[in-house]
Amino acid sequence: EPSTVSSTASHVTVADVVVKTAIIFVALLAGAVVGWNFLGKNPVFLLVAVFVAAGCGIAVSLMKNTIPLLVLLYGVMEGAVLGGVSMWYAKTYGNDIVQQAVLGTLVAFVVTFIMYRTKLVRVTSRSRKIFLIVLISYAAIGFVSFIAALFGVGGGYGFYGVGALGILLCLAGVAIASWSLVIDYDTITRVLDASASGAGLPRNVDWKLGFGLTVSLVWVYLEILRLLGLSNR
Repeated sequence: EPSTVSSTASHVTVADVVVKTAIIFVALLAGAVVGWNFLGKNPVFLLVAVFVAAGCGIAVSLMKNTIPLLVLLYGVMEGAVLGGVSMWYAKTYGNDIVQQAVLGTLVAFVVTFIMYRTKLVRVTSRSRKIFLIVLISYAAIGFVSFIAALFGVGGGYGFYGVGALGILLCLAGVAIASWSLVIDYDTITRVLDASASGAGLPRNVDWKLGFGLTVSLVWVYLEILRLLGLSNR
């Protein structure tokens, strides 16, 4: 997510960011349909989609001038992964769990947006640094949990499947992912302000902003889906 602006491109408006985000979501939904109907039954292809989506996501994050086609490829592949994962959860716990996760994601989006716009929460350079530390710590816990899951800990869920500890980790995941949305809103606001002041921006920065928002929403959805799954065990 771009938190600073640099040298080369065009004026960016709210409409630009909204349109690009919508296009990415269309690609995401198209991929989700494929994932739901095909990848969920083919773990090997699902794994390939995971690696392709991760590769595209890392590439987009590191690029100064974003390539729209790469963002769209990320959207399709990430959508395929979501479709496959969602199908597994629906098969295991019932279709309602997916609907509840989607609703929960929408609620998180609306609530965090309102809180940001009304200044109930503020993003500062200090809070960004704290978020980064928390994010790295949570990722490390997730990695260790994954290794533990391979040895059957938590019934295959790793630390997330260990009673109250698992629920607390899931709640922490939802909170961290939701704060990521607030960071995105602030990043978008900063870039739009810089654009209005005539500062030079990286090419296709609106695509990158839409990408960042999509990543956070996907993260929120997955965290809520896991929390609901564990709650229904």
